[in-house]
Amino acid sequence: MTGTSKFKMNNLPRVFINTLFAGLLAGIIAISNTISYGVTIFSGELSQFTSLGIGLALISGLVLTATMALIGSVPATIAFPKATTTPILALL
Repeated sequence: MTGTSKFKMNNLPRVFINTLFAGLLAGIIAISNTISYGVTIFSGELSQFTSLGIGLALISGLVLTATMALIGSVPATIAFPKATTTPILALL
């Protein structure tokens, strides 16, 4: 074993823990953002459908994230919904 490969093998648990933590943190942020998008879009006259809107937003985010993870062309990409269209959809 060379020095480089030994170093990489010793750091695998640490890299795994760091990657897991980063994924969990990104997931928590994505879920909270997605819930706020659903609440924003389904406000006002649509407030009776807020719980349905939150569910739709979460399912949409899950589909987007899973699609990018499974068939995306860039490896190690984390994708989740952005807030740029939320105000426009809330006005409709």
